[in-house]
Amino acid sequence: MTELFNRTREFVKESFKNEAQMLHFDRTVYWLQYLKPDADEAFLIAAIGHDIERAFRPARAEVGNTRKSFLDEDHLTVHQEGGARILGDLLTRNSASEEMVEKVKHLVFKHEVGGDTDQNLLMDADSLSFVENNAQIFLSKIENLG
Repeated sequence: MTELFNRTREFVKESFKNEAQMLHFDRTVYWLQYLKPDADEAFLIAAIGHDIERAFRPARAEVGNTRKSFLDEDHLTVHQEGGARILGDLLTRNSASEEMVEKVKHLVFKHEVGGDTDQNLLMDADSLSFVENNAQIFLSKIENLG
């Protein structure tokens, strides 16, 4: 992996401070590479950091705290756009090229709902990792929300 990827991964790890969450991110990278063995650096960075917005969401934010809002379009928009912005800012601070910044932002901007072929690929890798690592936690949380 590249230095920029490693810096991004470290930022994500420090932001979440949660090994279970890191497993989801690392497995998203794994599945992306499985689905697209020639994935470039921007793809890998988007995969490791796609959910970064969740690390900066206020603890009592209403978004995502009800059964309906987990899949609510507004929640997904805030999540995707916030993640794209946070990663873009991080990459800019780390002297990434404008092309790299824009590609990562583009990928993360639709990683939950899909869009073009590349955004769909990141969504698929994220989904595979989610089912593999997070589905049971998610279902338990939904059941508890009533």
